[in-house]
This record gives sequence, structure tokens and C-alpha cells, in this order.
Amino acid sequence: MRFPNVRVPYLNDNIGFTLFEDMGNVFARPQEMLPSMGRFHQPNRQICFQAPPFGQLSQCSYNYASHAVGIGVRYQTPIGPLRFDFGYNLNPPYFPSYTNITTNTTPGQPGQPPVVQQVGQFGYQRAPHFNFAFSVGQSF
Repeated sequence: MRFPNVRVPYLNDNIGFTLFEDMGNVFARPQEMLPSMGRFHQPNRQICFQAPPFGQLSQCSYNYASHAVGIGVRYQTPIGPLRFDFGYNLNPPYFPSYTNITTNTTPGQPGQPPVVQQVGQFGYQRAPHFNFAFSVGQSF
């Protein structure tokens, strides 16, 4: 929803504000789109929390509609509006993740760097709730 531009000193009436709700996702196959539009939460997200072999990472599903709400500021320029949007994702996905951790450091021989041993540790992450976007031009 775009609001009429407001008059501000030095900027005249080149500043506008918006409120938005965004819904969408990217699907691996077209057949997954229609059944997923009615889902608000990530299906079977517990699978994403389990390390293999207990959890099969390929079974971590992202077939649902992600929603975000937010506010935006528009500044009119000769090349088009500059857009600053700040959104809050209502249902960000969880996803499996491996991170390298340092398990052992031993001193190297004189003149050589120390030996660092790293191993992968399984964990999970969640996409952030807060998002910021900057662009030039109208969104539609």
C-alpha cells in the first residue's frame, strides 16, 4: 500500500511511504507449488535438526509459503525512486548446516606455523526474521 508523498523541508514532496505483505517461495518442481500455497509453516522441520544418518538432509522440506510484513520509504529521483524496505519474516525456514571448528592446535617446528586440526560439526540454522532491501525503480 503506497501512501501519498509528504512535503519535507529541503526535499519538497519527494518522500513517500509504503506498507507491504510479501508471500512466496522458490520450488524445485512446478508440481509442488499448488499444494504448498496453503502451508504457513515448514513441513517436518524436525528432520532439518538431525545429523545424518538419522536425518536425511534431502528430506528437509521447504515446500510452504513464506510470509513477511514491512514498511518502506521511497525517495523520488530523476532516474526513478530509491527504495528502502525493512521487513519482518513471519516464518523463516530452518536448514541444516555444517561448520568447521578447531579441535586441536599444536605448536609447529621452529619457523613453521602451528598445526590446526578442523572438523565439521553438524548444526542447524534459521534464516533471519529481519530483512533490509535497497533498490532503484518501482517494484511493479
